[in-house]
Amino acid sequence: MPGYVGVRVGKTDGANTEFETAEEVGLTIAHELLHQGGVVHPTENNASTDVRLNRDNNGGPNDYLTTPNNDPSVLNNIMLYNLYNVNGTNVGGL
Repeated sequence: MPGYVGVRVGKTDGANTEFETAEEVGLTIAHELLHQGGVVHPTENNASTDVRLNRDNNGGPNDYLTTPNNDPSVLNNIMLYNLYNVNGTNVGGL
């Protein structure tokens, strides 16, 4: 049976529901298609060394640090969500 990719087009913040913008939907589709190809989040241990981020032990559960091996553009990686903070800055990704 073939797999499928689900994309949520609405977001809720408690009482309010609004539709994602076309850009947000497109980014989510690209993100999920990359997962289908085996790409993982940079926060996962099996991510390649040029994008893998290390947990910031002095921060919260979503706080990470870059390494000397990281590509300088890692903060723009489509596989990061806006819930992540990297080097103290919210990446504001998906």
